[in-house]
Amino acid sequence: MSRGKRALTLGTGVLAGLGLFLLLESAIARRVGLDLFLPAAEGAFLPGRLTRLVIVLALTVLAALRGQKLFAWLDRVCDKDRGRWALSAAVTALFFAWAARVTVLSYLITDDIINIRAIAAIPTQGYDLAARTFSSDLFCAILGLFYRLDPDGYWYFYYEIAMQLLALVILGRCVLLLARRRGWPALAGCLIHAALCAGLFLYPFAAITFTITAAMAGTAAAALVLCRDAIGTRAGRIASDIAGGLLMVLCYLQRSASGRALLCFWALAMAYQLVKTLLARDGRWKGRALALCAAAAVTVGAMFLCGRVSLAQLEPEYWPAESTRSRIVDYLIDELEPEHFQAAGFTPELSNLLRDWFFMDEHVTAESFSALAQAYYESGSAGGASGSRLAGLISSLAAHIASDGQMSVSSLAVLALLALALGVFWRTGKGAWLSCLTAACAAGGGLIMSLYLLAKGYFPARAFLVIAYPAAVTMVLALLATPRSPEALPHARRTGSGCVMGLAGAALAVLCVLGVVRTPHTTEAATRADLFSGQWRMEAYANEHPDVTIINNAYYAVLDPLHSGSYPQNLIWWGNCGDLSKAPEDRLYAGAFFREDVQFLGNGFSTLMYLLQYLTEEYGPVQASMVTQLSRDLYVTDIDLVTPGPGYTGWYEQNGMTYYFENGAALTGEHVIDGESYTFGPAGSGSQLATAQGDGLIYTTDAYSLVS
Repeated sequence: MSRGKRALTLGTGVLAGLGLFLLLESAIARRVGLDLFLPAAEGAFLPGRLTRLVIVLALTVLAALRGQKLFAWLDRVCDKDRGRWALSAAVTALFFAWAARVTVLSYLITDDIINIRAIAAIPTQGYDLAARTFSSDLFCAILGLFYRLDPDGYWYFYYEIAMQLLALVILGRCVLLLARRRGWPALAGCLIHAALCAGLFLYPFAAITFTITAAMAGTAAAALVLCRDAIGTRAGRIASDIAGGLLMVLCYLQRSASGRALLCFWALAMAYQLVKTLLARDGRWKGRALALCAAAAVTVGAMFLCGRVSLAQLEPEYWPAESTRSRIVDYLIDELEPEHFQAAGFTPELSNLLRDWFFMDEHVTAESFSALAQAYYESGSAGGASGSRLAGLISSLAAHIASDGQMSVSSLAVLALLALALGVFWRTGKGAWLSCLTAACAAGGGLIMSLYLLAKGYFPARAFLVIAYPAAVTMVLALLATPRSPEALPHARRTGSGCVMGLAGAALAVLCVLGVVRTPHTTEAATRADLFSGQWRMEAYANEHPDVTIINNAYYAVLDPLHSGSYPQNLIWWGNCGDLSKAPEDRLYAGAFFREDVQFLGNGFSTLMYLLQYLTEEYGPVQASMVTQLSRDLYVTDIDLVTPGPGYTGWYEQNGMTYYFENGAALTGEHVIDGESYTFGPAGSGSQLATAQGDGLIYTTDAYSLVS
């Protein structure tokens, strides 16, 4: 065995050992009811873990060195395209089985639930759900056919999982195809595929969102283009073009923003193949170039037509209002300062609620949000002159990435792949320039797109991952497509490039492990019922009180994908009560809280304090009374106006709390009444909860009282 093959075999054994070790540890952790990734972080390193790691690594390295017959059989299987599909499907299935063990499949945000209810045509109280769907009408109509066949099926969830798995199978097949073309063993390709699945794509299963699922479809389309020239038959290339085109169209239909981002990487893959075809100049280069251009034209044309059909069916006033709303509450809300709200005409009380997505106010309009965005950009928060602004954006991008585990791992993986591309180019020379340039363009293009989104204020973590995932996959496949390095190399060059590539490969292995660790996990100790209990209790209470409209601000980090379709119609998240595209008479405003058939469901007392301060400012004295407590931090309250009458002077009691009015105005602070001194707690005071529980202070009506 040559030195290079022996090193590759050892590396394969080490990676296989790490994978088997993670599988073993996850099984042990599940057995004893612990989270695999928590003990080390908390300082309780499990006894025997290092011993097991050494034993597993030693056994897998020995098997890699001795198992030549098994590897030869895998290589023969992988030499056929159906064998590559089968191996990729097997690795993906094993990954999914493991993922379902170490994490919980859940929705990241409520937008997917909005999509479910729009696709399934579930009527909704409070706002027009069908006009707020984030996916195209054509996509909703196609998936809606399944709901007509079986309205109780979890078809949207099934589509999300099926698309993610299909994308991973396609990615694995492309990795195996290019790895075998380089002469690598099939096991090496399987391990690269497994590392990508666990290191990068475990998170989309633990935190499902249609934005990333759509991006995975587009990533698979770009992967098919990148390995197109490695397909041996014309029929195979045509089938690959059709499949890639369909995936790009599905990506765009499910999430147009993801589609536009992935179109850039797909176009980069097309350009890579076109340049490669033109440089080859073999006897069939003209036909292959024409086929590439035809596939590109058909795909882009189909995306354009589908987009026009969808846009034609939406209300014309929806998109401008939705774009304005999204810019503020989806992206800029954490960047806004009090002076921005003040410049846009928002009161401090309303500003506090806007940070929690409260829309139930006449002042919350598309125009006021536009003024808020203008105040933000004019204040210099988004950067000043072009030079300083670019530096500020780069600094802000680094801060955003460092604040999120998934963003950090993905960005570091791209940097490690850049280093690997440098090592490959150093070792291979001119023969690798196109692949290395493609990898550099993927990384550079991703950086430019990230800076653009950050400058525009559209930069949640999921938006960054939509860019990072295809960038990393494009780089991996482009590097796998480089020709093999020449045999005779100067010693210094061979050693230097080998060190760079080895360090980059080791960094990638570490980052894959970190990608697993940074993903939300669960064990038997945290059961499905534990994780989704808050959501279930909210829905159960709403179903038990169908005649009551329940406006809630409670938001849970995990949303059950197998339960959300039954979301009750009378449970309305207040972020959806103020559709900016609606006429004022069709919107739901804060005065609805005073109706007898309306209750407020909150998660934490601070929001209730802000809400009552705001209501007091807008409507006069108010009071909150506890209806029931669903859990430790989940409560239901009635909110009432305190109205002794116009011009009233004297003591007034409501719901067990005592107030004093002078000419219809409530007193706050310290006052002497009939020779006695009283303290009236003002709104926002830190002692409000203690006072409500009976510490003797008398409350005025502009402070809230929580009464059991």
